[in-house]
Amino acid sequence: MRLSNIVITILLVAGIVLSCIEPFTPETTEYEEMLIIEGLITDNPVVPAKVIISRTFSLDRNSGGDDLLESGAVVLVICDDGNVYSFTETSPGIYNIIADTLGLETGKLYKLMVQTLAGNVFESDFESYKPSPPVDSISYTPEVAKTSELDPGVEGLRFYAHSKGLNGEPLYLRWILDATYQYSVPFYSNFIWTGDALEEFQNDTLIVCWKNEKISGIYIGDSYGMTQNRVANAPLNFVSQYGNQLMIKYSLHAIQLSISESSYTFWYDLNKLINETGGLYETQPFRLEGNIRCTSDPDVNVAGVFEVAGVSEIRVFATRPSEFLVYTMHCRLDTIGGESFPWSAVKSGSYIYAEVDEGLFMTAPDPCFNCTLSGGTTQKPPYWK
Repeated sequence: MRLSNIVITILLVAGIVLSCIEPFTPETTEYEEMLIIEGLITDNPVVPAKVIISRTFSLDRNSGGDDLLESGAVVLVICDDGNVYSFTETSPGIYNIIADTLGLETGKLYKLMVQTLAGNVFESDFESYKPSPPVDSISYTPEVAKTSELDPGVEGLRFYAHSKGLNGEPLYLRWILDATYQYSVPFYSNFIWTGDALEEFQNDTLIVCWKNEKISGIYIGDSYGMTQNRVANAPLNFVSQYGNQLMIKYSLHAIQLSISESSYTFWYDLNKLINETGGLYETQPFRLEGNIRCTSDPDVNVAGVFEVAGVSEIRVFATRPSEFLVYTMHCRLDTIGGESFPWSAVKSGSYIYAEVDEGLFMTAPDPCFNCTLSGGTTQKPPYWK
């Protein structure tokens, strides 16, 4: 989930003003327009350097789409050795550097500077680059997820991250997740209905699919105060028993970012604000602080974070669990013929399962015969075990 979407949701629900100068005790859902800046540079092209600049809007204004994104800005990353890296706007509000990486060096400091078309200048603190340790492992275990004490819960798999530090400095980690899962459809077809005739068609190549999905959320962990410099059992995503994800095999891909303490604090506070209901009002006044400030005008609101991150990654596989039932797509064959379901009611292009010798013809919704209609592809990923 993009940072701008998270912040807008918080503003709508809680009416929080994230000021670059003064904290604010929320009293109303009205707020002024605000710039949101999310910047990330890494040492690995698997996570390209990117800066996203967007703008919230007043509640009495209709808006949507690209008008939230801030175009025409000058975006620079400045190193303490004097090198300056210029970013190019590749699509509205999204700025990239035309290189695989910036060649980050251990011990050097980097800061983000943004100048908008209106002339306002925003700068981050200088952030140091720290290589990421390898991800030690990703584990998973059956759990019951609940939204409240009265909720009976949903069974599924919870994933956890484990990492060890490279040196004596505390680890501050964030994970970006995506997943691939294998699923299948329950029915074979021997024909397709053209609207007035049956044509032979075997759907053998449309039975099994793989589908990729981005996983939204904030996933962080740290080793601060631990006797051993390691992060253990940092909770990642939960995969429910309902749906196709756990039907056959599920693969989680975790990209680990080694970030600064200030960047970690930003994500920690944002996660706490989103997930701990009541915490905001129990600890007033509340201020969510990033590491980006307005340097040209103290009255301009800004929210955001600039991260300088080392990257490592890992992929794990989980087969269909036996500890609980998995409920996949609901499919049922309907028999064609007779007054209740005549051939005239069968839509053109429908897949037909037939036992011709018995004169039995049946059909079901197309996704029950064609796995690609549920968003997947029949091409097996090269990393699939």
